[in-house]
Amino acid sequence: MIKAAHAILVIFFCLWITVSLRIFGLKKNIEISYDGSFLLNNFSIKRTIRILNYLYTNKIFSCLVCALLIKRIKIHENKRQVLNIGINEDQLNHLKSHAWITFEGKIIFGLKDDLNSYKNILKK
Repeated sequence: MIKAAHAILVIFFCLWITVSLRIFGLKKNIEISYDGSFLLNNFSIKRTIRILNYLYTNKIFSCLVCALLIKRIKIHENKRQVLNIGINEDQLNHLKSHAWITFEGKIIFGLKDDLNSYKNILKK
């Protein structure tokens, strides 16, 4: 029951961020460091990240939405996770973007095989 409630809460906040991105834009959403997602602090951060990885890899939510949610959760009292946004140009000269989260220098969300090919344009 708790796992189901946890997953529903994560999905709710992903929907919240999706709508917030459309209304307020990326800049405002990056500036928001604390909102109702503090409710997720009562659950396992590892499980939250696993749920978000599932939602992202199954294309239910974008990497940006998932990364913004992780950015808003307090993982450690004195240390903050870092939101990274990068761009990459594929072989057809199309720009691709990707968002990932690092904590203490380690990628905790958004790891991709070609991540090194992305130029980091935002680190916040």
